[in-house]
Parts: sequence; structure tokens; C-alpha cells
Amino acid sequence: MDLPTIEIAETEATPRVFLNPREGIFLIAGRSYPSPQSLELFYNPIINWLKEYAKQPNRTTEFTFDLEHFNTATTKMILQILEILAKLPNYHVLWYSDENEWRTHREFEDICEITLDWKPRKDS
Repeated sequence: MDLPTIEIAETEATPRVFLNPREGIFLIAGRSYPSPQSLELFYNPIINWLKEYAKQPNRTTEFTFDLEHFNTATTKMILQILEILAKLPNYHVLWYSDENEWRTHREFEDICEITLDWKPRKDS
């Protein structure tokens, strides 16, 4: 299976997305405040791509989340992504956030039964 690279530029309402299986770069970064009408339009192709990737993943997968801010609706999408990643062999998820928001990743860990490697955002 030869999945195409997904590259989506950041906007005021949606994060930058870069999913490149050949280079082993998996990133979602920025802000995520899509409207309720556009939430699934934005995230469903990413989730579907990851489901395909999970069928034949790289030997190791390092996925980075560096979301400055995200709304409650985005949380549902993040959970779906983490559930896919948790089933991969040899996954490593880096979770960047401000130091005062470090508990968020713990909640995601508990819900998805996944280990996230939390790092404080350098500019926080």
C-alpha cells in the first residue's frame, strides 16, 4: 500500500497537518476550532487515512501533537486518532502543551489506554 502524503496548511480555525509515511513524519500542530459543520469535513479524511496506514504501518510510528488550543468538538477527533495509534506496534506519541495544561494529556491517556510522551511547549 502506498499512501499519499497529507499536507494541510494551518488556518485560523484548523491545525497544520503533515502525514508522511515515507519520511515517518506525523504531525498535527496549531489551533483547532473548526465550526461544527466543518469539523468532520476536516478530520474524517485524516482519520480514514490513519485507518489505512494502520493496516500496514511503518516499523515505528512517531506522532506529534502540538496543539496550542482546541475546542471540545476537536477532543472527539483527537480521541479517535489516539485510539488508532494505540493499536499500532511500536508507536510513540509526543504531546506538546503549555506547562499549565499538562493534565490534558493524562486524561487522553486514561480514556484511550495509551501512553503519551508529554513535553512542555518551548514558548510557554
